[in-house]
Amino acid sequence: EVAKHTDLFLYDLKLMDPVQHKKWTGKDNRLILKNLKLLAESGANINIRIPFIKNVNTGAEEVTKMAEFVVALQATKISESEFAAPEKLLVNLLLYHNIASGKYKKLEIEYNEGEMGEPTQAEIQRAIDIFSAAGLKVEVGG
Repeated sequence: EVAKHTDLFLYDLKLMDPVQHKKWTGKDNRLILKNLKLLAESGANINIRIPFIKNVNTGAEEVTKMAEFVVALQATKISESEFAAPEKLLVNLLLYHNIASGKYKKLEIEYNEGEMGEPTQAEIQRAIDIFSAAGLKVEVGG
């Protein structure tokens, strides 16, 4: 019902693997992915936002799985919705940064980013190439 009254959904997609998703976020992603599929089937306008974090989801295999999932959403959106325009879904890569570490230091709180890190330029370009090769529009930031 909400989709009928909403112009644009910004939807975060972090990982495809429910076990890895739970490791990094504390929850598995089955319901998240199901809801995203339902939203696409409704014909909603969706921007897929991917928090892009080194050692979490920057590997070629993970990026490829995300691209395949988004392509399937796009195909569903175009083929099953009378309202869907044949536009590409937009994928925003939101690059991880450790700017919060300075805020934590000022508050005298330990900042533990663990294995997370800023993605390299090569990882960013590889992701752009994978999403683009899949026929998706991809932007860094957003």
